[in-house]
Amino acid sequence: MKKNRIVVVGGGSQFSIGLCESLVDYGQDLLAGTTVVLLDIKEEQLRVVHKFADRLAREVGADMKFEMTTNRREAFEGADFILTTFRPGSHKQQEQDETIPPKYGLQGNETVSIGGMFMACRVVPVLQEICKDAQELCPKAWMINYTNPTQYVADAVQRISDMRIISLCDGYVDVVDDLAYVLGVEPDDINVYPAGTNHSMWIARFTVNGEDGYPILKDRISRMTQAEIDEMFAPPAIANVLGVDYTYEEIYKQFIRHYGFQFSLKLFQIYGLVPGPRYYWRYLLDQEPILKGQMEGTYVSMAGFYMKHMEPRLFQGLEERLKQSSLILQSARREGGGGHGDLAVRVISSMINDAGETFVINVKNRGAVSNLPEDAILELSGPVDRYGPHPFAVGPLPKAILGMQISLVLSQQLAVDAALSGSRNDLLRAILAHPLVHSVDAAEKAMDELLTLQAEWLPQFRRS
Repeated sequence: MKKNRIVVVGGGSQFSIGLCESLVDYGQDLLAGTTVVLLDIKEEQLRVVHKFADRLAREVGADMKFEMTTNRREAFEGADFILTTFRPGSHKQQEQDETIPPKYGLQGNETVSIGGMFMACRVVPVLQEICKDAQELCPKAWMINYTNPTQYVADAVQRISDMRIISLCDGYVDVVDDLAYVLGVEPDDINVYPAGTNHSMWIARFTVNGEDGYPILKDRISRMTQAEIDEMFAPPAIANVLGVDYTYEEIYKQFIRHYGFQFSLKLFQIYGLVPGPRYYWRYLLDQEPILKGQMEGTYVSMAGFYMKHMEPRLFQGLEERLKQSSLILQSARREGGGGHGDLAVRVISSMINDAGETFVINVKNRGAVSNLPEDAILELSGPVDRYGPHPFAVGPLPKAILGMQISLVLSQQLAVDAALSGSRNDLLRAILAHPLVHSVDAAEKAMDELLTLQAEWLPQFRRS
C-alpha cells in the first residue's frame, strides 16, 4: 500500500489543531501510513501544533507521522496532497476588508464584494509561489483548498498552473443544521445539493431520509405563522463558541447558531429555493440593517471578534485538549466528524481509498449548471474518488435568481484578472461589476484606501 504525503500549508494556523485531530482520527485506519508535513512561516506556532499532533498520534496509536518545516520546497518534495489553509498577513488586514468599505457606504466582508476581492488579491501572489514549486516538485499532487475566498482561489490556481484543485467550504453545514432544526430531524437525515457561487449558492435539491425535502419544508412552513418563525429563530442572550459564552452584543453574529435563518425562509417563500449560507445572504439582500450597523460602529466584525477573543487564547488549554482528544479517539471516531478541518480530511480519504463519497465541493462548472458560464467556479455536490470530483448535473437555475449569480461569477473572474495583472483599473472594473456596489466614487475611495493600507501584501499593484 502506498504511503501518502500530505502537506498542510498554514500548519501553524488557528485551525490546525482541529485539523490534526481529524488527521489522527483517520490515521488509525483509512489514512494509515500517511506522513503529514506541517508548513508555516510562523515557526513558534508551528512547533506548538507539531508537538500536539505528534503526541496525539503516539497516544492514540495512529500509524501517522507528523513533520514540520518552514521550507516550502522541502515540504513539497514528493507530496500527494497540498492542503492550503493560510492567511496572507493577519486578521488586521481582514478587519480592514470589513471596516473600510462601510466608511463609503459599501459592504465589508472577507469573502463578499470589495473585502473578498482584496483577500483574493493578497492570496494570489502566495498562490503563484506555491504553484510554481508544486509544478516542479509534485506535479501530480492534488490541491485541497480551504483558503478564502475559496472560489477565487480555485479560479486563480487553474489559470496560473496545471495543478488539480478541489476548493472547500463548510458553510453548507449550517444550512443542513438549520433545515434539520426547522423540520425536527437530525442533520444526518438531510442531504443537500447546492448550485451557485460560494457563500451565495442555492439549494437546488435536498432530501430528508431519502425523500424530496422541498414538499416537506413547504408543508412545515405553511403550518407556522411568521411570529412562530421569528420566535423559533430569536437570537439568544448568550451564545457559546468553542466552549466560551459570549453576549449577543459582543459576538460576531454569524457564529450564533441559526441566526438569520428566518430571512433564508423568506427568500425560500419568494424563490422556491433555500439560499445558503444563511448569514451571507443578508449581505446580499438584507443590506440596510447590516450596513447601518457597520457604519454606526455597532457591528461586530469577524476579524474584530477573533483578535479580541480568540487570538489571546489561541493555544491555551492544549494539554487538557490533548488528554480529551486521545481518550475519545482511542474509543471511537469523533461524533460529527470533528469540526472545520474534517471536511478536507474526509475528501482526501475518499480519494486515497477510491471511496466515491459525496461532498459539497467548489469546482469548475463544466455544464453542471447549464445557464452559468462553463468556466465558473461553482459550489456543487458530487462524488470524489481517486480521479477527483464528479459534480452532479443541476440543469438551469431559475431566471429569477440567474442575474445575481451571473454578476457574482463575472465580478469574481474580473477580480482574479486584477489580482494577476496588478492593474488598478482592472480592480476597479471588478469592484464595479459586483451587484453590491452602486457608486464609482465610493468604490474608488474604498479601493484606494485599501491599496494604501495593504501595500505590503499586494506586491503586484506596487509593481504596476
